[in-house]
Amino acid sequence: MHKFQNTIANPPWNIGAVVPTFMNWVQLKIELKKTKQQDIHLKGIIMKNRTWLGLLLVGLVLVLGMMLMQGCSDDPADPDPGPDPVDLPASTTPHILMNNFKTVNEDMYIEGYEHIINEDHRIIVLQETFDAWEGSDNPLEHLYFDQAQAIAIAENMFSGQDGVNEAGIAIPSVESIDIAVLDLQGTWEPVDEATDYFGDFENVQFAAYSVVIYFNNPNYHRYQIDQTLVFYAVDVSGGEQNDWQLLGIVPIGWKSSSATEQISYDSVLSLYR
Repeated sequence: MHKFQNTIANPPWNIGAVVPTFMNWVQLKIELKKTKQQDIHLKGIIMKNRTWLGLLLVGLVLVLGMMLMQGCSDDPADPDPGPDPVDLPASTTPHILMNNFKTVNEDMYIEGYEHIINEDHRIIVLQETFDAWEGSDNPLEHLYFDQAQAIAIAENMFSGQDGVNEAGIAIPSVESIDIAVLDLQGTWEPVDEATDYFGDFENVQFAAYSVVIYFNNPNYHRYQIDQTLVFYAVDVSGGEQNDWQLLGIVPIGWKSSSATEQISYDSVLSLYR
């Protein structure tokens, strides 16, 4: 027999040993493929997690940036934005100024009240009101209330603070203010430097108004003002558009009635200092 044929007929290796070895190799290839697929899947999960983590870090950076910007806005070195604008019509005439006076009192709008009165504002106190407080625990200092005192009185009234009378007895707070009558008597005129209050100011006009004002207290009690008040207005614009502020108020004699408790305007104010 030819040598090659003899080799085929009688191979030099053990076929029973070769087949299992081949099968083991095939199984190993399959396992390696599975392992590679799992590795790819694991890498995909890691990449997805990295993406979400990146987005989370970006979000945190943005939040921290906004917090830092907010902190910088509170820096004392930053420009002061100033107070909120007052919700009132511009007082381009004394008539509009008087409408604003009515509004800020009836609405108990302290920011508006502060806005319409001048820095040199004075409310004149009648002699009889001044005398009534003589010898009390809280006498009046002057025959007028200046700007700071007028604002303090308005704050006390508008915020519901109780008052105190000449005898030191507490009186009810002001629950509301009703300016029922505010009628102009005559016209607005320039002040007479020789005889009028505030004659040493420039650009000042005055006018008398007949007023009826109710300062309403709880339990249906109220103070009624029924008298003439002379209002002084000053133009502080210094430009093309007028800007009138209330420079002063001068009360003139008041009426008496048994129907309700009526006193002078300045006397009511003195109760809520």
